[in-house]
Amino acid sequence: MKNRICSFLTLMMLLLATSSLSAQTSNWTGGGDGTSWTDAGNWDTPPNVDDNVVFNNFTVTVTNIPAGFNVTDFTVSGTGTVTLDGDLTIRGNLDVVGANSGFEGDLGTTITFDGTGPQTIGGAGSTTFYNLTIDKSGSFSTTTSPPFSFVRTDSIDAVGNLTVNNTFSVLRGAFSFCKTSGATFTHNINDIV
Repeated sequence: MKNRICSFLTLMMLLLATSSLSAQTSNWTGGGDGTSWTDAGNWDTPPNVDDNVVFNNFTVTVTNIPAGFNVTDFTVSGTGTVTLDGDLTIRGNLDVVGANSGFEGDLGTTITFDGTGPQTIGGAGSTTFYNLTIDKSGSFSTTTSPPFSFVRTDSIDAVGNLTVNNTFSVLRGAFSFCKTSGATFTHNINDIV
């Protein structure tokens, strides 16, 4: 009986430890200096690596994004445009919800998608990247087909460089690349099926 109680308590401690490791959601409040990612006063709870971040009804250029920082899901809702003045990796989804909302990578900024599961860029708002890097193995799709979905019904603007790493296939649908003068496009597209 004693061994069963110890086993049960050990299992409960492991379950509690595992549940505390899940991603939290951090909401931008702009209550600090209003622009700095690292100013804790700008968040209801400052985000840690792999957390979800939400910007609701803010027009802001976010500065001081820590080097190598990544988030799981990045959501822009309501009205306003969030401009990132610093590189960021998104390992989940980018969702620009409202028709009057927007997401932009500022001049020289690189936004990287490198999640291991399906990822989407969705929503009714506008999305513009200066440098966009898609660094995933598996498939790159314009539909919701696994293992990697890149979903967008209108255009995604990459006004700087577009880099696609790893070998992947473009599945079903059209994918076109147009570049601004002086921008580069590097890729390793395996096939189009």
